[in-house]
Amino acid sequence: MKVKAIILIVLAVVIVAVGIWAAMNVRQQPATSQPKQEPLDRAVFVRIYADLAIAGEKIGVGTPQYESMRDSILTTYGITFAEFTAMLSALDTQPEEWAKVWEDILAELTKRKAPLIPIDSTGSH
Repeated sequence: MKVKAIILIVLAVVIVAVGIWAAMNVRQQPATSQPKQEPLDRAVFVRIYADLAIAGEKIGVGTPQYESMRDSILTTYGITFAEFTAMLSALDTQPEEWAKVWEDILAELTKRKAPLIPIDSTGSH
């Protein structure tokens, strides 16, 4: 059970780091395209956030490789970085909704992780 708790804590830290980094770097993206008028679908946002968190965990947030991967992920979903960060900004103004989305993100990340090997009462696998 400790291993699962540690994994969830690490995932939470990575997710927070990606969110903070994305919010801080929105000004660095050129405003060449207009964001879509409709809000980004919650389920899509959750999948994108999970993809970005996993990429950040594997590559390292803030690196050129991560930025390239981030752009590729966003292109796959057909959105811009500005649209993604607009959703982050909107959620920042709605703490209760952000908490629900956060739970969905954690569930998505947990679903994507390899199942943990159960440890019996003696502490062995």
